[in-house]
Amino acid sequence: MHARNAPAFEWTAERAADWKVRPGDWPQTRYEAKSIREGREPCYLVFSRK
Repeated sequence: MHARNAPAFEWTAERAADWKVRPGDWPQTRYEAKSIREGREPCYLVFSRK
């Protein structure tokens, strides 16, 4: 919420799939793999600088 409310940044998501589905050019990390194995659902937040 801090980044989303920061005036210098803009969240680029336009629909739920933009943050629920890993982008094709986003490499999977071991931390992401571990969270998925443990049943947690990752989020993929992309911001652009205004």
